[in-house]
Amino acid sequence: MTENRKQDFERLKAVTEVAWAAASQGLRRQAALERAASAKLQDLAQARRRSLDGLVAADQSDTAMISAASGWMIWAERERERLNMELARARAALAGEQAKARKAFSKREAAKKLQEIDKERRRRRLAE
Repeated sequence: MTENRKQDFERLKAVTEVAWAAASQGLRRQAALERAASAKLQDLAQARRRSLDGLVAADQSDTAMISAASGWMIWAERERERLNMELARARAALAGEQAKARKAFSKREAAKKLQEIDKERRRRRLAE
């Protein structure tokens, strides 16, 4: 019976290791997507600042430039809203992946602990 139990714990540990590997990979992938969405938003903010700086330094009587800058600012604001939504979705998905990873990690650690306890019990029985 103890040999079957040992094999059961080994299988349980193997299954939880695979689940942890899958969950941690999903977490890494989602974290990369979140970082990419955040970077796009930062890039847009920098481009907006550069555009505003260029507009301030430009000749105020150049209506064509002011009109073009105004159009770009409208587009940039819409793009910022879209990117913020993308970032919010990425962060929500990341939170979901974190929860999955925490659960998989906990199961893996519990399986390790159970296996250690079983090994200790078997060692004590052999020592008796």
